[in-house]
Amino acid sequence: MRRLRDHSLKRKLTLITLLSSGAALVLACVSFLTAEMIVLRGIMRSDLTQLANVTGRNAQAALRFDDAKDAADTLAALAGNNQIVAACLYDKRGQPFAQFVSPNRPGPFTPPAVQRADARFSWQSLTVFQSIEQDGEVIGTIYLEQNLWKIYFRVKVYSRVALGVLLVSSLLALLLSTRLQRVITHPIAHLLTTARTVADEQNYSVRAERQSEDELGRLTEGFNHMLAQVEARDVALQEANDRLEERVQERTRALQSEIAERQKAEAVVRASEEKTRAIIESALDAVITVSERGAVTAWNSQAEATFGWSRQEALGKTLA
Repeated sequence: MRRLRDHSLKRKLTLITLLSSGAALVLACVSFLTAEMIVLRGIMRSDLTQLANVTGRNAQAALRFDDAKDAADTLAALAGNNQIVAACLYDKRGQPFAQFVSPNRPGPFTPPAVQRADARFSWQSLTVFQSIEQDGEVIGTIYLEQNLWKIYFRVKVYSRVALGVLLVSSLLALLLSTRLQRVITHPIAHLLTTARTVADEQNYSVRAERQSEDELGRLTEGFNHMLAQVEARDVALQEANDRLEERVQERTRALQSEIAERQKAEAVVRASEEKTRAIIESALDAVITVSERGAVTAWNSQAEATFGWSRQEALGKTLA
């Protein structure tokens, strides 16, 4: 079963069609053959019983007058029927009186014990016991044994015919299934091709063509609906990405503008500091500036000459 699941859908459908049709044909042939054998067995039983009655009536005189030769001649007339392989006449005491054995009978023949009137089938033969009566008195019994060549011959013929019908029907079923299965395989193959196109090209706008109103058609409709949802989400995601990119660009431009303004302000401050430093340095008097905490922040050369401290020593010192 696992190997069957791994086969293509086309092969699975072909195998299912062949197995189903083959099983139905085999069942039909077996049923027909069984019915035919039942009918044939009934006909053979009736014919052999009738032949036993006729032969028994012909042997009445021989049994009445105890004429074994006439009885043997009566049974010998059965040689014209190639299906009769053995026959036996019994007297009224149940003792064998005359018998006939066909050369076509396999193995030796031993007259069986007399039994009640009945017809019985075995694998090799059909046997019948029939009482012989005259004026209401049983004067003997006849036993006939018939081969089943007719049954086996018909079984052989019918089996060959059934095999031929099975082969022809299977071939016809294969041809029909090959054509009819396209109704199923073609929409599925189209759906598979569409799915591969979507996967390879990432194009969710592609749609599969709905080719029927059955389950495959509804499957195609569901597939297209899924693609539509994926496409809508993809478009929404792309729009969100675009908006995010625009916001990033706007923020980048704002940061760049802010950085430019800050650099410009820093340049102005540096220029102002340089100008102030130049004024302080060029002053003829000692110029000292301190911070709010009293720390020295500026110390010009005149201050160095006046107080004897260099700029490096004075900067950061706290004036008492």
